[in-house]
Amino acid sequence: MKFISSLFKKHPEPVSAETLRRVLMEYISPEVSKIGLEWNGKNQWIGPAEDGIRKVLKHQVGKGLMGTFIWGMCYDFLPMVSGKRIVLQRTFKSARPQLFQSSATTDSFLNKKSNLENGVTSTWGEKECRKSISKLFDKRKVEIFEWLEKGKTIDGSIEIAKSQFDDKVYNTHWPNPKYVASFLFAKKGDRTKGMEMLMEIENERPSFEPEVFEKLKKRLLEL
Repeated sequence: MKFISSLFKKHPEPVSAETLRRVLMEYISPEVSKIGLEWNGKNQWIGPAEDGIRKVLKHQVGKGLMGTFIWGMCYDFLPMVSGKRIVLQRTFKSARPQLFQSSATTDSFLNKKSNLENGVTSTWGEKECRKSISKLFDKRKVEIFEWLEKGKTIDGSIEIAKSQFDDKVYNTHWPNPKYVASFLFAKKGDRTKGMEMLMEIENERPSFEPEVFEKLKKRLLEL
């Protein structure tokens, strides 16, 4: 009978968005508040602007309802492309990780290791959701906090960006590390180096409208 009943045992349902928010708020918010990050009511914790730089932590749910932690910096001087427009993420509400690190890499879902070892969380069933989120964050917390502390300065951010230049995982996203670094160098005062890097990106991305890059170059020279 036990065997037969197990065949009909209901598998856990994916947690609702409301349940996931509650789990994140209960487990993550108290920890990241220690470094000044505030819950935005959705899936991010955002720090105050310090010299134009904000710390950001995000929990993102992707394919297979697996979640990853993404932590990074948001710069109020880094222009973002929206169609043919240039926008700045200057406010708490608009902040997003621009230079970032992920708890998982793109091939983490393909190997045979456990989800926790791969740096991903589960949203299948509240019990498993709570367990995976709390365990993964506990495992990566020191790394996350140290990374964010390093990235809060221009020099620290440049060092992080350089370490990601040749990493295809981070270069498939936009903004990529080289783009971020071009404006970081300009902000530091080395506009020549910043412009050289931006022009390299222009050659690498012919799909961008020429007028967009003209706007970006102008913004860089104004820093």
